[in-house]
Amino acid sequence: MDGVGRSQASIEMGRHGGLAVLNLEGIFSRYAIPTRARPDRLGQGQEEATKIIQSIYSEPIKKS
Repeated sequence: MDGVGRSQASIEMGRHGGLAVLNLEGIFSRYAIPTRARPDRLGQGQEEATKIIQSIYSEPIKKS
């Protein structure tokens, strides 16, 4: 899942003969540059963290 591993890790795994699969309902199918979707505020309480994650995943999935 993209929530567990980054696309760069999947690419590197493939270079070494492994197989990695990205969750296509995650941020990699919602943002052209997924690393920009990371929250810029860390250390918030659980309620604020939930709102941040919900806002990231509220972006519609882009069809390629």
